[in-house]
Amino acid sequence: MNGAAQNGSSQDLLTIAVPTYNRNGVLAENLRLLLPQLGDRCRLLIIDNCSDTPVADTLAELLHAHCPCEWRIVRNATNIGANANVLRCFELCESKWVWVLGDDDPVWPDAVEKIFAVIETHPDCLFCNFASEIYARPQAHSSRGLSEFIAQLDDFSNVLFISTGFYCAEQLRPHLTAGYLHTGSYAPHLALLLSALDEHNLCLFHTDAIVHHDNEAPIRWSYVSSVSGWYDLLDLLKTNDQRRTLAQTFTDALLPVLPIVTKQLVLMGLRQGRTDNAVHYYRKISRRVLMYNGRLSLRAKLALYGWFIRNP
Repeated sequence: MNGAAQNGSSQDLLTIAVPTYNRNGVLAENLRLLLPQLGDRCRLLIIDNCSDTPVADTLAELLHAHCPCEWRIVRNATNIGANANVLRCFELCESKWVWVLGDDDPVWPDAVEKIFAVIETHPDCLFCNFASEIYARPQAHSSRGLSEFIAQLDDFSNVLFISTGFYCAEQLRPHLTAGYLHTGSYAPHLALLLSALDEHNLCLFHTDAIVHHDNEAPIRWSYVSSVSGWYDLLDLLKTNDQRRTLAQTFTDALLPVLPIVTKQLVLMGLRQGRTDNAVHYYRKISRRVLMYNGRLSLRAKLALYGWFIRNP
């Protein structure tokens, strides 16, 4: 479903792409914050991952009445999973720039203005990551090329959070194959970025925030699957030095959530009445963590949590 007329050249436009599934009400509330910020340099793309109630049935009236730019709702024929639906945002985006916005991530009143300010001052940037409640970045910085991006990656969790960044979509779209091959990483947008980065691309790390993040919100996903998947991204790198640096970034992000991972695996063992699957997943995570980081203190911590999983 489409609405409003197209304005501007695709080179000048920002697509705000929203992957969504069964959050029609929450999405409507977020759109009420977003729509007043949109103008003739924007497009709105909503990708409905086959929600039980089609998004078009509940939001078309709101968009027809209040969206000042071209908008489109695309409904997938079946639920393709959250990670693949994120990649659909890049696949269906027809503008130069794309901001992939989580359907339940409330936007700041000046979010779009902040994005365009970066585009205007750094038209050659490939990616810009803003700060958030996850990580209040104390100082802005930038990187050029793949090795420098990995070295400058100050907080993986904040970069993993899809709503905190926007991309030069026209440079990432040719790398969609890498994204789809790495959907199991639970970071397909970063698979695209790592695949696209050459030794000259500019990436920015901003101190401002563009969305709220509710740190108290209930956990809706499996940390077990996502944490074990992160390490698939190492396959996209070119040197072991790059892999070692990025793997350490993963470890830094893993350690604060390791108790949650352990809790989820303990509950898995209790529900199934045996610990075989829980132990399998924990061994998989542990091996990946230790592949590039064999510190004795880390081994001891992993062994301790492993004991709890084997003995729930």
